[in-house]
Amino acid sequence: MMKNEIVKVKRNGLIRISCPICRKRLMDSREGVVTYVSPIDEDDAADYFAKCRHCGRVIGIRRIS
Repeated sequence: MMKNEIVKVKRNGLIRISCPICRKRLMDSREGVVTYVSPIDEDDAADYFAKCRHCGRVIGIRRIS
């Protein structure tokens, strides 16, 4: 997975994770959790999958810590 820019917005101890395609809000995470977000490939080993409600792409999310 590629490391993408994650827009960090601290709000109640949460970090905003953005879609790597359209940069819209995908989900929130706790502060201090390192995450890699990328469009999924067939050989992707992501921990979580989410579909962006803005652009419709399926995104793979890997929790590192």
